[in-house]
Amino acid sequence: MKLRSKGKQSGIAIVIVMVSIFVLSVIAGVFAFSMKVESRLAMNGYNETEMEWLGRSGVELGKYFLAQQLNIPGERYDSLNQKWAGGPGGTNDLLADLSLEDVHLGNGRFSVKIKDSERKFDINMAVNNDAVLQQALILAGVDASDVPTIIGSIQDWIDKDDNTHINGAESDYYQSLNPPYFAKNGPFDDVSELLFVKGVSPDIYWGPNSTNHPQTLFTT
Repeated sequence: MKLRSKGKQSGIAIVIVMVSIFVLSVIAGVFAFSMKVESRLAMNGYNETEMEWLGRSGVELGKYFLAQQLNIPGERYDSLNQKWAGGPGGTNDLLADLSLEDVHLGNGRFSVKIKDSERKFDINMAVNNDAVLQQALILAGVDASDVPTIIGSIQDWIDKDDNTHINGAESDYYQSLNPPYFAKNGPFDDVSELLFVKGVSPDIYWGPNSTNHPQTLFTT
């Protein structure tokens, strides 16, 4: 007959209980973490939708400002002192009590900035003016050695022939790339087409430190 110590049995029972508590604690912790992640994802999804509609509301408010500006008597023109441009506007005009800054809507706020394109050069008009293109590229921080290549390539992109300007590029150059494509031989429809032009890198187009697609010096 074998005798077992009650103390030994109690010790084993305590170990089993402690292990069980530990396992249950781990399971509870994993479950709590999982629920926290799910809650955060759900909140992010809600915030993303809310932010999208805040942005859409800002666009519509900007359109409303521009439409109402046309209805103000005696102001059938654009001016930087008008409300849409951030100016004071008239005290009695239709937009006197409205603002594009810090607009409260729902659980968020937004601000709208409208800038006219007339302050920029139309790249299709400036293409025959080397001085304008050169100055714009220098202001954009382009290395002086790259400027002639970009100017010639822009001119080749727009002109209707296949004759290559000095330092420029026509379809024979673009066909050697992977994937290949043709020079447009026509005016720019969108400034982003510059990214297809020889010499215009993303760093030149967006800026080396940009993360939010800054404005360009040109328009179309």
